[in-house]
Amino acid sequence: MDTFTKTTSTSWFQRLGQSLAGILIGIVLVLGSIVLLFWNEGRTVKTARALEEGAGIVQTIDPKGDLVAANGKLVHFTGTFESEGIAADAEFPGIAAPEGSAALVRTVEMYQWRETQKSETRTKLGGGEETVTTYTYEKVWSDNAIDSSRFEKPEGHANPPMPYESRTFEVTGGTVGSIELGPDAFGGLGASKTLPPTPDMLSAIEAVTGSGQRVVLENGKVSIRRGDTDEIGALRIGYSVRTIGDISAVGRLDGGLLTAYTASNGNAILLAEDGTASAQQMFDTAISGNALIAWVLRLVGFIAMLIGFNLVFSVIGVAGDIIPLVGSLLRFATGIVAFALAAFGSLLVIGIAWFWYRPVLSLALIGGGIVIALVAMRFAKSRATSKAAAVAA
Repeated sequence: MDTFTKTTSTSWFQRLGQSLAGILIGIVLVLGSIVLLFWNEGRTVKTARALEEGAGIVQTIDPKGDLVAANGKLVHFTGTFESEGIAADAEFPGIAAPEGSAALVRTVEMYQWRETQKSETRTKLGGGEETVTTYTYEKVWSDNAIDSSRFEKPEGHANPPMPYESRTFEVTGGTVGSIELGPDAFGGLGASKTLPPTPDMLSAIEAVTGSGQRVVLENGKVSIRRGDTDEIGALRIGYSVRTIGDISAVGRLDGGLLTAYTASNGNAILLAEDGTASAQQMFDTAISGNALIAWVLRLVGFIAMLIGFNLVFSVIGVAGDIIPLVGSLLRFATGIVAFALAAFGSLLVIGIAWFWYRPVLSLALIGGGIVIALVAMRFAKSRATSKAAAVAA
């Protein structure tokens, strides 16, 4: 591990120019958040309606029984999954999951340099800034390639390209009774279990990596390096398998093949989970998941709008930084205003979207946004007044 410290100074005019450029980025973020929030409400409502429709027409069938009557309909079934084919590593011929496995998962890690940084910024009288940044470099095992060309000090910390990546190899299909399922239906399902390395696995990897590399079995993984000790560029590869037992699924039965069912509004329904679950339980889970995604995207939209408004108003704080205390006061006030606008704007967009898709709740959301904005503005005004009084005293 080694460190490198860099001190940079930014004049008040440079900061002012940067903040003016930030206004454009802020506007883009605000507009992007509006699009995201509006789209998210439409997606949420359409998905909810499709799931409600599906829950009302789904039929539970016996996957081992006569499927003719259920052809073309939305069906639900449970049963034991039987995989078809063998999950094998396409890059290392000879390495495959045991028969009956649904997937072979390869995990690759490389020994690399990693850069971390810590900065301390001080605003000086006159509006300039001085930033002291400490860069720390350490060697770590990582399953993601770290681009050393972006390091502040790439000299002596170069990472080679990662020759192999983590991948999942799934079987081409499977069956539950007489019903066929594709990877889009069972992908990701099943319990994971480590696949211990074997001499045959080592030989298969050694045949691909070629000469000049030492391929050894260590700590349950295959290590690939040039010397006896780990060095930058060394690799270690591990495998695990996923095995699927009983599963429950919902979808359209198309000649014995389970496919996605298209609801009347165009949304697709294809559900699958491990274990035994009723149709109602599966739809309840899907509805809850849809609501969770909606709230996550609402939060993302609000945060993007908040950052956008803060960037738009940042020029005010920078202008006041000629006297640092004044800049802090202005930055606090504009931060409250940005929060108020982001809260009001997010709820307004959501309210308009709900008015577009579901008008019943839209007025309540818009009203809530107005109340939050008024309370936040009043709080900001009182705080700013009290701080100004303290400065004057």
